[in-house]
Amino acid sequence: MRRGITTEWSIDLEADYRSRIVDRSLQFVVPGRTIFLAVWSPKEDPRAIMDSIKREALEAQERVAGPIERFEEADPDELRYASWYSEPGRSGIQHALTGYTVRKGSYVQSTFISDSPNDLPWALTTWRSLRYTALA
Repeated sequence: MRRGITTEWSIDLEADYRSRIVDRSLQFVVPGRTIFLAVWSPKEDPRAIMDSIKREALEAQERVAGPIERFEEADPDELRYASWYSEPGRSGIQHALTGYTVRKGSYVQSTFISDSPNDLPWALTTWRSLRYTALA
């Protein structure tokens, strides 16, 4: 089911996700999975934004114990970068995909958190479902 994030951005989610705003981010929740989405409107060049994001992400990930998988994708209009890692959560180890989808004038910062280490395919598919539709 296509769910709106802003007037331009949307994502595919199952109908049972509940949503609310938490610290200026949109949060979607079902048992065992949480998604945080924040949309930014920078004026900088998308490549410069992505370079900065990757530098900061690599610095932050140095503090995370355990293996990290990284994903980088690009097309003429969009740059994507994400990392999958595990870290201690409130009730045990949690697994997260932190992703960035950057295009000229807008980007989505996203985090897909799961209780299951087997949820990487879900997180990647959901992250890749982020879509931008330019306003006419």
